[in-house]
Amino acid sequence: MKSSELQGTIDFRDVSFAYPTRPEIVLFKNLNLSVPAGSVVAVVGSSGSGKSTIGSLLLRLYDPLSGAVTIDGIPITQFDPSWLRAHIGSVSQVSWSLHHKKDIEMLERVQRGATRMMPELSKVPYSKHFKQFNLTVLKD
Repeated sequence: MKSSELQGTIDFRDVSFAYPTRPEIVLFKNLNLSVPAGSVVAVVGSSGSGKSTIGSLLLRLYDPLSGAVTIDGIPITQFDPSWLRAHIGSVSQVSWSLHHKKDIEMLERVQRGATRMMPELSKVPYSKHFKQFNLTVLKD
């Protein structure tokens, strides 16, 4: 499939997951999450709540025990994992503290990377930038 043929809506439908090395600990049970096409999403939550796991499932580093992850209704198992990883941008485990010059510079680098995928972000001032994100908070 060509990326130009996709809109980019991502859905996690009734996804259950446990890491293969710890099958007795189910991290997600019937997780449902929808991300509209063209959205920029930040997943936030406490340590161990599954933030990185969502990204790992989307990038097919792991497959769910049950349920489905889809792009435009197409199960991601039908996509080549290398293709997915080349077309999905992600920033993992970044803590934001904008009190120091180096932190602001890091945000500027992230924004430059995001503008390659979404050119309209280059016009968004930093004070409004975070209001553009859809936030999903995972509870323990």
